[in-house]
Amino acid sequence: SLLLAAAVAATGGCGLRLETPPPPTPTPDAVELVRDATARDAVALAELATAAAEGEPVELAAVLVGVAEASQAHATALGGVYEMFPDGASPAPSPAPSPSPSPAGPSAPATPPPTPDAAAVLARLDEAAAAAARDADAVADGDLARLLAAVAVSRGLLAEQLAAATGGSRQPRELTVPEQLPAGLAPDAAAAVVQSEDALGMVWEVVAARSAEPARTAAAERAVLHRERAQAWAEAAGLAGTADDPRASAYGLPAELTGATVTPEAAVAVAEGLEADLAVVYATLVADAAPGERGPLLDAVAEQVRRAVAAGAPVPAFPGLPERA
Repeated sequence: SLLLAAAVAATGGCGLRLETPPPPTPTPDAVELVRDATARDAVALAELATAAAEGEPVELAAVLVGVAEASQAHATALGGVYEMFPDGASPAPSPAPSPSPSPAGPSAPATPPPTPDAAAVLARLDEAAAAAARDADAVADGDLARLLAAVAVSRGLLAEQLAAATGGSRQPRELTVPEQLPAGLAPDAAAAVVQSEDALGMVWEVVAARSAEPARTAAAERAVLHRERAQAWAEAAGLAGTADDPRASAYGLPAELTGATVTPEAAVAVAEGLEADLAVVYATLVADAAPGERGPLLDAVAEQVRRAVAAGAPVPAFPGLPERA
């Protein structure tokens, strides 16, 4: 309008400009806060474990380096820590006032923090693993929950490994199949778990038949465990004894188990590989399960991966996430 044009001309002629309000300060939402907290724990763990590894015996240092490397991978996968102004466009900070001299003279230098050690790393691992597990169970974003679950399981297994390396031990959580199927899981997902557990039970039965003692008994016990879990999940999902029960009387076996020259050791290796595949099945369900219902699925992933670690495999940074292997 004419009045507006006149006002602009008048202010321009006087060297004045209309003031605009500063941009609003970015505020992270609940999901971002969870992601950022987990990333900050990962960065802190990487730094602490790296420092603690210096000067330790070779075997213990290797475990600490593994903690540092896994934590660095976690931080990267989580996108790093939150930055309010990532493009550097933050308002210029006000100059800090100069400190007033103390009337009592210069203060004594601050006491340096204690030297990081394995015990400090273990304590931080325990805290960070518990926090990631809580957040994986509670966060609304299913994909982030799946990533946090992998981080939590990795941290927990690293803590078990570090405790053993320092002369201690940990009692791992046992998987307890819930009486009701976790909310959010579709019938097809439940059927996949039931069939996977049942088929793995049959694989271990074949391994037991091809093995001598004591491997035969160990394989037979594993077969019973998986068959029982298949039954428990079928009951939880309301599939047991119905036409929708996906269990079969027999399953197609991997070729590595059916050859006449298969050794007992090779048969065990095949079964252990399928155990790792089952961890992927459970990890996939974490994204679909409703918040507050994911705890048993995290326990299942940990239980599956723990077997491989006990056999000498390194603790994976992302258990159950093949795309990040």
